[in-house]
Amino acid sequence: MKRNVSMIVALMVALLALAPVVTAAVPNLMQYQGHLTDDSGAPLDTIIDMTFTIYDDSAGGTVWWNETQPSVVVTNGLFNVLLGSVNPISDSIFVDTPRWLGITIGSDPEISPRTRLVTVPYAYRVSTVDGASGGDIYGGVQIHSPLLVGDVEGEPGSIEVSNGWMSTVVVDGAGGTLRLGGGEETTPGKIEVTDGTEPIIIADGQTGQIGVGAIDEEAQFHVQTPDRPHAGSFKSGFPSSSAEVIRSEFVAPGEYNAAAIVGVSVPADGWGFGGRFQGGWTGVEGTVYSTGNSFYTGVFGYAWGGSGYNHGVYGYASGSGINYGVLGSVDDTSATVNYGVFGYTHSPSYGDGYAVYGYAPDVNYAGFFVGNVEVTDTLFAGLKLFKIDHPLDPENKYLIHACVESPDVMNVYSGNVTLDAKGEATVKLPDYFEALNRDFRYQLTCIGGFAPVYISQEISNNQFTIAGGELGMKISWQVTGIRKDPFAQANRIQVEVDKPAKERGKYLHPEAFGLGEEYGIHYELHKRIQEQLQEKSARKMEQR
Repeated sequence: MKRNVSMIVALMVALLALAPVVTAAVPNLMQYQGHLTDDSGAPLDTIIDMTFTIYDDSAGGTVWWNETQPSVVVTNGLFNVLLGSVNPISDSIFVDTPRWLGITIGSDPEISPRTRLVTVPYAYRVSTVDGASGGDIYGGVQIHSPLLVGDVEGEPGSIEVSNGWMSTVVVDGAGGTLRLGGGEETTPGKIEVTDGTEPIIIADGQTGQIGVGAIDEEAQFHVQTPDRPHAGSFKSGFPSSSAEVIRSEFVAPGEYNAAAIVGVSVPADGWGFGGRFQGGWTGVEGTVYSTGNSFYTGVFGYAWGGSGYNHGVYGYASGSGINYGVLGSVDDTSATVNYGVFGYTHSPSYGDGYAVYGYAPDVNYAGFFVGNVEVTDTLFAGLKLFKIDHPLDPENKYLIHACVESPDVMNVYSGNVTLDAKGEATVKLPDYFEALNRDFRYQLTCIGGFAPVYISQEISNNQFTIAGGELGMKISWQVTGIRKDPFAQANRIQVEVDKPAKERGKYLHPEAFGLGEEYGIHYELHKRIQEQLQEKSARKMEQR
């Protein structure tokens, strides 16, 4: 059966309610009345299901709300329902306009046309909001006179909030000012949060600067505190290796040695850390992704001035495992030269210089090398030894020999030769022998018998001749020469030298003379190193 419906009253009563005395919760309901007839226009008397739907268009469109009310009583064609009693109607449905109501009777198609929902006339304007209890405002709000909260006086275009005796919040629309917390008048275009006398937070709209405690004229954002241990604290819980709690970048193009982060702490001479970092794996990591052929430094340490002891880089490690005060490592097969650790010093006018200095008292090693060691100039040592696995018991013993000592820069050559039928033999030396050596000396030893062997012809054309023996006799020979190459001639050894004034009365090895360690040449230096280590260790413990 075809049914016709006409709306008698459609009244929205609770989606927006502002009344001076209403404090109870407002129901999200809308009353709807209609008149239902048959095809001939006769009013119906029946009980039937009705479905109500709110759309954003008169045809088609999006469904914003829907409910089916069962067993609606229709008497003499009239019915009355409360929309939202089955499925509550949210006020957010009416943020945008317009809206249409569609009605479906039983299993019939939706009645056409839909009914456009309109406002109650006096809902166009609310005279007062006294006693309003919460709610949301959608769209713009215009205030044409002062908005006053509390016992304050306001100018047109301003908002003021008072605590009863002073303005704690002032918004001056004409001057472009926001002030929180009282205090003096602020400059137009600023936001200030104060404690009543001094600004705590400042935002300057004219310069774009923000300051906490004060504004630094050279900084866009500045934090300053006189009485708290942390001027700023940043924390992140992002669970990723790509997390960066603080990121600072210098982005201006050009050739500048600008610092992305600078830390300065100089409370007194000899005190203060420019930066302190703690990591579970690495405390500080410095990285340069170099693309050219200039000089690049991952970590650079610089100490300058004063008459104390400067350390460009200081490394300290302590633990129950294996500790490295400083660890240098290079692993690049494409490089021309790799230096795990490179030390350089140039101080010809200021005393001794040590490119690398190792100090290890007792039985420790001041230096330990696994691999070849090359010294281009003079090597000084109290003893020069070789140490190898003992050839008879390599698993359990070492074999140690001392090197031959001589006041000359001497080369030694030796070998064995068998005499011919004439009791002679010619010994050929390396082709560089005479170019490298001078002042030759000879030693001959017969093996298996005795004969008056001698040098019948001295070294000439890098060979010499032995004579005076018998056929088949074996002779051991040794020849020494003093080096005469340009480097040796320019660096002749001065066997006996006077100690410089600062080392007189001191010893390289005072214990060998029955003297205490305070007589050692480097005693003062070692003492200073130990004191510095102890001081730094003590300061480190104070920080924990």
